[in-house]
Amino acid sequence: MMIGKADFERLLPEIFRVRDNESLTGQPSAECVARWEDDGGRTAPAKTPPPAVRGGFV
Repeated sequence: MMIGKADFERLLPEIFRVRDNESLTGQPSAECVARWEDDGGRTAPAKTPPPAVRGGFV
């Protein structure tokens, strides 16, 4: 027996409920920004390309 998303939403509504303090816009809340600033406000490090392989495998 397979259980679909609608079944989960009906059986476990607390998991799918949006909390009052959550934003659906994708923007961080003021509390989130304040916590980030308190932690130093650093952005994620830039991705560097992997090192080149010398000699290769034959």
